[in-house]
Amino acid sequence: MSDVESFPDQELIPVLVTRQLSRNQLGLARELGLQPTCSPVLQFDYPERWEAIHGTLSKFNSDAMAFTSKHGVEGYRRYSLDFPVSSSGKEVYAVGPSTAEQLFNIGLNAHVPELHNAAALARFIIDEMGTGKIAWFCGNRRREVFDSLLSDAGFEVLPVVAYQTHANPEIADVDRYRALVFYSPGAVEAFLEEHEIPDLPVFAIGPTTASVLKDAGFGEIIESSDTKTEVLLQNIADYYSIPNGANNRDK
Repeated sequence: MSDVESFPDQELIPVLVTRQLSRNQLGLARELGLQPTCSPVLQFDYPERWEAIHGTLSKFNSDAMAFTSKHGVEGYRRYSLDFPVSSSGKEVYAVGPSTAEQLFNIGLNAHVPELHNAAALARFIIDEMGTGKIAWFCGNRRREVFDSLLSDAGFEVLPVVAYQTHANPEIADVDRYRALVFYSPGAVEAFLEEHEIPDLPVFAIGPTTASVLKDAGFGEIIESSDTKTEVLLQNIADYYSIPNGANNRDK
């Protein structure tokens, strides 16, 4: 069924999402009266060879592994294909439920903090472990708050750069949209490499991304009430007051 058939009397709200959404999420967005366009602002590359990383990890001999993104999990998965890893005796920590779900899919059960950001994860690990050695699977554009909090608490942290993040120059024309959605600080930084700050409401998946948007000078910033995409989409619909797909809010 087309968007016009779904909402014959109403115009869908065009929303630019700076990462890819799943088929189910796209369907939900349209049910909510939104017309999302996915235009990822980041490209992700993974190492072709893992020997150097394996050597460093073997010498470090961590007590726990930490993941602050699903891309870190994907990097770990690829690494473990070349060098099968025994996680026996190691604690596993994830920044949020989506990352934990991806870890579960590859056989790892992760502890998740109540708040889903890197600072909360670091504090959660401090409370849980007290001290120890953490292998942190991250990207080249990582934010240092996670490392800093753990190091200040006496932990040894090994950043394992499991993927490289690059700005995608082919971003959609922002002027066509009525809202903009960001999922990470890196996405905000990559967006600003190609665009000026638009005069649009901007939705952030969590407090860290919202803080980066504020520091960058974005105007109206709405932080999602939850880090799940489904909740974020509902927040956008609520902002535009779209009950049951009926848009009754002027821009």
